[in-house]
Amino acid sequence: NYLQLDEKDQTWKPTLGFAGDPIRCEAVPYNCPTQDSLKWEETAQSGQCKESSTDEIMPDHCCKEAWGGRQPPAVLNPAVCTDITQDRVCFESKQAGPKSEVTPCCWSWHEHRSKEFAGGSCKPRGPETGNDYKCAVTNTVMLAQFDESRFPTCEKKCTDNLRRNGLEVEGCKDCPANSKKYECLCKVQCSSNLIRWGGGPLGSRWCNGNDFGMPPLCGPLQRLPNYGRGPQS
Repeated sequence: NYLQLDEKDQTWKPTLGFAGDPIRCEAVPYNCPTQDSLKWEETAQSGQCKESSTDEIMPDHCCKEAWGGRQPPAVLNPAVCTDITQDRVCFESKQAGPKSEVTPCCWSWHEHRSKEFAGGSCKPRGPETGNDYKCAVTNTVMLAQFDESRFPTCEKKCTDNLRRNGLEVEGCKDCPANSKKYECLCKVQCSSNLIRWGGGPLGSRWCNGNDFGMPPLCGPLQRLPNYGRGPQS
């Protein structure tokens, strides 16, 4: 009952399932809005974090009140982690770049940055930061979601109600229900030696969301009665 858009040739085709590479679930960073755009509302249980202007409910950890007596994570400063030589600065930094919001800097007191510098080592969190490293705490959480840009484009299939005796139908088999939005080359004509007696119009048709509307009524060309006017050629 549904059609899938073929991204290669931009045509609608019937499909029995997803006709592409599997879509993986990915970890996507969620960054809290700034504190001045948030408000904390007390509830019977504890409280709720909301966006001030819209009252949209936000994750509780975004509001500093949710942390009670503990200090919420600081906003980390973008930096090149490997250039940092002080542990305090390392714990206040994140790796600059497209993933800086989720890649905090990590410090090890046991590993040395170089032979010349024996005071410790700062690196972006990753495979090289093992148990000896302690990382800066971010105010970012990860959300698991699918990449919606990879989802197929699907539309309900229009019911082809034009196929009946006396009609010639072309291009109406696989039309999306919203054919005014998506191109559909559906055309209907009377069969040869027949003319339209009534019903719906001939020519191009668009789906009304369910079918193509009233089919034309076609029949043979009929001679008019003579009514005593003499022989007719």
